[in-house]
Amino acid sequence: MLVYLNGEYIEAEQARITPFDRGFLLGDGLFETLRAYDGLPFALERHLDRLFDGAHLLWTTELLSRDALAGCVRELLFRNDLASARIRITVTRGPEGGSPTVFVTAVPLDLTQLERIHREGASAMTVAGLRCSAGAIESIKTTSRAATVYASTLAEERGADEALLLNEKGEIAEGSRSNLFAVFGDVLTTPAVTMGALPGVTRIIVMELAREAGILVKEGPITPQHLASAEEAFITGSVVEIVPLASFDGKTVGGGAPGRITSLLSERYAARVTLEISRLKRESF
Repeated sequence: MLVYLNGEYIEAEQARITPFDRGFLLGDGLFETLRAYDGLPFALERHLDRLFDGAHLLWTTELLSRDALAGCVRELLFRNDLASARIRITVTRGPEGGSPTVFVTAVPLDLTQLERIHREGASAMTVAGLRCSAGAIESIKTTSRAATVYASTLAEERGADEALLLNEKGEIAEGSRSNLFAVFGDVLTTPAVTMGALPGVTRIIVMELAREAGILVKEGPITPQHLASAEEAFITGSVVEIVPLASFDGKTVGGGAPGRITSLLSERYAARVTLEISRLKRESF
């Protein structure tokens, strides 16, 4: 399997970075995870927007060419002959006084687990003490992920698919690897970025799709007590797309099955993917 590292496409086993890389030592880095369909990256421009916004905030200097990075992603998919894939772009400041580290991977995506949770819905558990209402730095996707890794591991050990992180006010900020949406009456609610939610790319697309469908969308607080009364809920991520939330902390959400709005938005998301991938195919000829 080939990876891209600092200007070269090399076998993954040959990839090396200096132990003095600030991404390794301090978590001084950024990353994006996205999905490829039929050999083409979905929402790549949106992910690059977030990556470069974060780079400008953290480092103020331009680290690499946006067009060149987009080309690396497409080339890596081609060289590895991948159709359905998970792509990760990692950029760190590199060693002190040196050049940044740019690392891109693309690996085959196993759809078996995804098909199960889409069909049955995901289970979750709440975890307190790991998320605060966000400031500027907290709202960008850095490689400093110890808290979310801990929460995800804890959820896995207790048999849950995802961990929902509570902020200092007891509100659900986000999942360890996802954003949360819940339906109350006719309103689709998702935690605001100021409450500790990462501005997920899929989150933004889902909000757009909901508004296009005439659904009222609100960014606001969701407490565990509030979530327990939701008609339906789902979590979102670039790889998992839209996943129904069947239960959390042992409580059934809604009817414990995908709800009407969840199903509608899942269909519209699939259509958006098809439309964009079709456009990319036309542009490649």
